[in-house]
Amino acid sequence: KIQPKPDLAQRLKNQVLAKNRLDISMTGTLAIWANRELWSSLLDLQLDERQGQEWVEYQAQVVELVGKPEKVAKLSKELKESREKWRSMIEKALQGKGAADGVLPVLVDACMDTLLFAGGLSVPMVLISIVGLRMNGVVPHHVVLDTTEDAHGFALEAARCFPAVFSVTQWTGNRQTIVALATAMTDPKVFGAHGRDYFDHKNKRGFDFDNDGMNFAEKAGPKYCCPGRAFALECIAAFAMAFDPNEWRVEG
Repeated sequence: KIQPKPDLAQRLKNQVLAKNRLDISMTGTLAIWANRELWSSLLDLQLDERQGQEWVEYQAQVVELVGKPEKVAKLSKELKESREKWRSMIEKALQGKGAADGVLPVLVDACMDTLLFAGGLSVPMVLISIVGLRMNGVVPHHVVLDTTEDAHGFALEAARCFPAVFSVTQWTGNRQTIVALATAMTDPKVFGAHGRDYFDHKNKRGFDFDNDGMNFAEKAGPKYCCPGRAFALECIAAFAMAFDPNEWRVEG
């Protein structure tokens, strides 16, 4: 299981909240911080700010290709060189951890997928959703998430209502089933009558995210919990506790 390194909150303050501008784009401040944390936790590799910026820019290019498979065969020389550079860094880190040569290629591919998509993309997307919830007043500015329990509950609800992964595909023979997670995780049959308007409902009767949180991961059962769940939850909760919407304003 992936766990964040100690002093997570301090790095969040120094790398994100101490800056005068909070860039919430997929190649911005939040994405760089989350990805640097993931590299550190997964591989014990400390990316500096420049490397973090280069990584999220590469990540954004790869994500664009996923939606346009016809372009994959026309990868630019620069993008291919970037891919090999990152793979080489991952391979060396895994070798340093004692990974056997026989399984090394598989482990490199797994780490690339995790860093590009599973955690590297999904955690920043939930963080961006939290900024939107707070700055738009869906969760009012006066609400303070001052306990770890409340922050965890809020993080889980933000991930449930605004999932970073939009769908899951399953093949049974020649039949393809696509589960739309944004719909499934607001299903009133599972999450109650207010499953589709959770935050509005909370606004009407107070905030006790720990006791009232619907916690979709527990409902799904432990076998469906990914190995990075603890890492993601700690990063998202740390940001939820530290981000004060009263200290920021929306540009434009």
